[in-house]
Amino acid sequence: MKTRLRSWASLAVVPLFYCFSESSHGLAICDSGPAPVSVTASSAAVGETGSQTAKFVFSTPIPNGQTVQLTLLISGTATNGVDYETLPSTIAIPALETQTTLTVTPKPDLTPEGSQSVTVKIAASDNVCTPVGFPDSATIAIVDGDALPPDGFDTTVVVPVVAKTNSFGTEVYVRNPNAAPLSLHVNYFEALNSTSVPGSRNCTQFVLPASTTSLLNLSTQCDLGTGQHFGTLILEDAAIPQANKFTVFSRIQTPSGVGFSEEGFPLGTFVSAVAVVDGLKRSSTGPKYQSNCFVAALASSIEYHLDLYTENGVQLGNGISGSLPPFEMRRHLDVGAVAGDYENVRAQFTETAPGGAPFIAFCTVQESITFSADFRLAKRNSMVATPMVVPIVAHTGSYKSEVYVRSANTDTLTLNVDFYEADTSTNPYPQFCGPFVIPANSSRLLSVDTQCTLGPGPHFGTLVLTETIGSGAHPFAVFSRSHTPAGAGFSVEGVPLTFFGSAAKAVDGLKRTSTAPNYLSNCFVAAPGEALDYRIDLSTGDGAVIGQPILGSLLSHHVRRHLDVLATAKAPVGDYTNVRATFTRTSPGTSSPLIGFCTMQESVTFGADFRIAK
Repeated sequence: MKTRLRSWASLAVVPLFYCFSESSHGLAICDSGPAPVSVTASSAAVGETGSQTAKFVFSTPIPNGQTVQLTLLISGTATNGVDYETLPSTIAIPALETQTTLTVTPKPDLTPEGSQSVTVKIAASDNVCTPVGFPDSATIAIVDGDALPPDGFDTTVVVPVVAKTNSFGTEVYVRNPNAAPLSLHVNYFEALNSTSVPGSRNCTQFVLPASTTSLLNLSTQCDLGTGQHFGTLILEDAAIPQANKFTVFSRIQTPSGVGFSEEGFPLGTFVSAVAVVDGLKRSSTGPKYQSNCFVAALASSIEYHLDLYTENGVQLGNGISGSLPPFEMRRHLDVGAVAGDYENVRAQFTETAPGGAPFIAFCTVQESITFSADFRLAKRNSMVATPMVVPIVAHTGSYKSEVYVRSANTDTLTLNVDFYEADTSTNPYPQFCGPFVIPANSSRLLSVDTQCTLGPGPHFGTLVLTETIGSGAHPFAVFSRSHTPAGAGFSVEGVPLTFFGSAAKAVDGLKRTSTAPNYLSNCFVAAPGEALDYRIDLSTGDGAVIGQPILGSLLSHHVRRHLDVLATAKAPVGDYTNVRATFTRTSPGTSSPLIGFCTMQESVTFGADFRIAK
């Protein structure tokens, strides 16, 4: 099969320049490198009823000294001004701002129309220093009633790291939410310096039945053969035009079950310019930690530089430079090759040439006792306004969480810290833990047990961080690492509260096994705003119901943990793989969000795997 990535032609972008002012000769003076403007959607879909809205977000990495006027093309199967409130043909990014938004407000009607779409494309920019970048268009579906599909679907999805080695293997799950079968082109691009056969792999087309989740066996799908394989997986809707959205996640693990999971990311996630990862570490005492970082080029060749910094912004070493041809990956083992032990190190990836071409960067942190690893994607836009939710934070006899908060603001950031404990904790009530201060341009460890004065006993719950300034003017990023004393565990990104909604969401790939390593799946629900009722339904990958619905109620700001969720649902005795847990809010007359997530734990090392419902 010939490798085909039709939608990627626009990724070959010429060097661009950022404009701050004009010279006396009338020529643009651009400073700080390329600053293209792109557009993304805040949600894949919006319901027609219930006063719901969604936004198109226009962003540029560096503010311009002048107002930037954008010309827009509005298209899609929905009619502008008829199916939704009229959208303008122009929009401005104010001077010294990096973002502006355009709100889509559906107009309810009684006509069954199924799902309609509205697409906004940036046709032109009036400023040569803030030119049109990638992605230059985004689409939001308008769905009859409240029947929203889970968020995060896309027609081209990238799984940054997929491995088949002596130490690690990968399970890849693909969910087809569509009412018709889905055919995907599968493309696997192997790493240059860590694989047997580097380069592009021809893979057969992958077909998924309607409304199912299927396991993609990479070894047979791409005919990998023997040897070590390490690379990037790209899945693309085979239809013309591309209209069928889907989700992907993978689980990379050792034969004993230790490893990590990662989401498949929509193509528009990846950007040019600068992206960062926080919380890397290296230690010389058990468990010994080592941080490895990876860079992959998409449709254009890139040159890049990788720099390491302490939490206070002090550079470690001289950095690493590299170049990559299109669709290639490079692995940098033990990236912190500076003598000594380090914690909370930031890796900063900068594209140096040709400029403007999106690339993928990420790091893993691995420990030496169990080979437990931790995946973190480098992001440019990971910092968002408050409130920020860290769904799971633990302080128990088995697990402890490290919570890192990063601020790229030029002044001090002060956050209010609230910890909502689960019903299985010693003190299952909200704890308001006081202010937490992060200096300008730094990353700081938030110790929940001291910040909140937890005291003895197990503590398990949800952390909510809110800027003390009501406007949320200082965005920030959060992630936590929950692990055993031996180092086995998982990381969790902080998620904006606006991510969560009242529509049903699901987690795929849960399992339970009776042979070593024994797997056990646990699920959690949280009410971040008000009391609510909920249900959890379990099903197989092909949609067959497992057991009985789990029904429950939550007080405001409370968390409930369902240990061995299959047993809680009274599932028949036996082993299960590829189980879906669907979370539904059943309280009537309100749109307050419901948080749902699951962990899958194995019995040998107590390594675990976290998945938020989407």
